[in-house]
Amino acid sequence: MGDVAGDTAVLALRGATKFLKSASWLYAGNAAGATGAIVMADSAVFTNGGQGIYVGNSGIGSLTMQGNSRIQLSPQWLWLGNNAGSTGTMV
Repeated sequence: MGDVAGDTAVLALRGATKFLKSASWLYAGNAAGATGAIVMADSAVFTNGGQGIYVGNSGIGSLTMQGNSRIQLSPQWLWLGNNAGSTGTMV
């Protein structure tokens, strides 16, 4: 999401949504000049059994979690603002 310069993308999970990602990385704000957001609310569950999640890899990324939402990472990681010049925020 937000894979190339100029891109803007949002992944919104709401209302007890269950989202399973089982392969590869997930990027929110992957490239410089790109913006990506993950928004979770109302008990949404995001299970990532793949490689991990980058929030602001080289671009601008945000992760917002509200209302008892959760991310399950097994056994991988969550990166915020990974590369120089990137911005990653989590609320």
